[in-house]
Amino acid sequence: PTETKMNEAAICTSPYSITVNGGNFGVFMGGNYRDTYHAMIGSIAAPITITINGGNVTAQGGDSAAGMGGGNGGVASVVIINGGTVNATGGKYGPGIGSGNDRNNTNSNPAQITITGGTVTARGGEQSAGIGGGCYRPGATVTITDGNVTAIGGYTGAGIGGGKSSSGGNVTISGGIVSATGGKYGAGIGSGEYNYPNSDATGGSVTISGGTVKATGTCSYGLKAHTATINGTLILAGGVSSGNMGLACSN
Repeated sequence: PTETKMNEAAICTSPYSITVNGGNFGVFMGGNYRDTYHAMIGSIAAPITITINGGNVTAQGGDSAAGMGGGNGGVASVVIINGGTVNATGGKYGPGIGSGNDRNNTNSNPAQITITGGTVTARGGEQSAGIGGGCYRPGATVTITDGNVTAIGGYTGAGIGGGKSSSGGNVTISGGIVSATGGKYGAGIGSGEYNYPNSDATGGSVTISGGTVKATGTCSYGLKAHTATINGTLILAGGVSSGNMGLACSN
């Protein structure tokens, strides 16, 4: 990659878009500078659209930043994955794919994430979702129509949905093979753990109309949402909840 300024992503094209059509991109490390934390592939200062059409992409976010998406308190990004192999890991308090940490509520707008194909593995950092929101960041608008998607939340984060003390956003799955596993106290799909005053961890909306979806909660619910419409194949581990309380945990 070309040399970039501290407040830019390591891979970026002007004005505010990144497109990968093929090739192999090794492990890139996002970094931080003073109190500003950056996504490996993404932006903090302006909205950006990231499109992956093919190739092999591995991204690691800096502290409080997504591997792919937004940095600490950054504006919402649009992430579109149409193909290829993507491995994205959030930094501490950042999701694998989505919006970074926002404890100070500087920018609560969620990311928009669309997956239409490819093989995607997203791991959230501590207190963050695999796909969705970082710590104290609401879950994204997530649309999955095809592909093989594995999302693993960090401690207290959902697999797909919100980070710690955050709502689950809006998740729509109409195809593909999807496995979503929450971190400890996080839902498989839905909200993260709720234990912070004035935070919203009420679940969000989940619609499953096709595909095969496995949602596993870890000391929590497999699926936790205000509204849920399910017509596809859903395998749950942890049950379903429309409230705010998780399941008791013995470990």
